[in-house]
Amino acid sequence: MGICKHLPNLHPNLQWLYLARNHLSGQLPTTLSLCGELLYLSLSINKFRESIPREIGNLSKLEEISLYDNSLVGSIPTSFGPCVGAKSPFRQSPIKYWHLAPGS
Repeated sequence: MGICKHLPNLHPNLQWLYLARNHLSGQLPTTLSLCGELLYLSLSINKFRESIPREIGNLSKLEEISLYDNSLVGSIPTSFGPCVGAKSPFRQSPIKYWHLAPGS
């Protein structure tokens, strides 16, 4: 997904990124973590594999993430902070909506 390495420079204030249903494949790009203003990220219905990179969890303004219908494995990285509803004295995840399965 070569375009993602250029997004932070081309669109430093990017808030919404919708790339669902584009037949994208490979590992989720860690360069998405450089889009610091990102509020919404949809990469669903593609062919991504491996795990969710911990770097994406550093998007402190991200409120919604949609990753369903890929071939992702593993856990949600701890860099995302605790999931909604979890009690923790540490950084609370700003993510209000996780879409990891269709209809979620």
